[in-house]
Amino acid sequence: IVVTNQKINVAEANSLSEVFLECVLAPKFTEAAVKILSAKKNLRLLEWPELTSVQDAFEIRSITGGFLKQAIDRDFVADGVAALNQWKIYGDKPNSAQLQDLLFAEKVCSQLKSNSIALISDGQTRGLGMGQVNRIDAVKHAIERWQQHHPKQNPAELILASDGFFPFADSIAEAAKVGIRWVLQPGGSVKDQEVIARSQELGVNLIMTGRRHFRH
Repeated sequence: IVVTNQKINVAEANSLSEVFLECVLAPKFTEAAVKILSAKKNLRLLEWPELTSVQDAFEIRSITGGFLKQAIDRDFVADGVAALNQWKIYGDKPNSAQLQDLLFAEKVCSQLKSNSIALISDGQTRGLGMGQVNRIDAVKHAIERWQQHHPKQNPAELILASDGFFPFADSIAEAAKVGIRWVLQPGGSVKDQEVIARSQELGVNLIMTGRRHFRH
């Protein structure tokens, strides 16, 4: 399933037609794009003009005997980033390209189910780990997916983003072991200083945003 917040034109339709898909959802399809994509067997095209303007204030999760109503982090979804002046940087200062990947990584990670880890480079997702019972497993799963699907990607260019703080330094060590040098996380653990020290020891640039994302 592919979802886009942009109109699907001929160029996008040609790219999408090269891979197996079951559904494409977009605010708009041009007539030419529909003709191209309609040639694919069993592909469903869903056009939703209001896709980017839905204003639901909460989500519902079912539980035994009732339901849980949880607020959506709508401010973050709208602007995509936490306030940069809240960031604490331990290591090198990111350049403009790295900054864009850091912001994108946080946005991607905020929409995954906890515990979640996102690996990003060049504005693209390279590996995801989510829904795990601990953070180190989420890190390992994200790394496995990156290594399996993007084996040529230089690990030094990857941004590893976490939706919650690191309770231990083991995740930092796991990232450093495969060559990852940029980690973004909210901070707030009682072991923050231990995590910072381990990052500096291993040459990992650590950024703490001060804003936690933990979607259930």
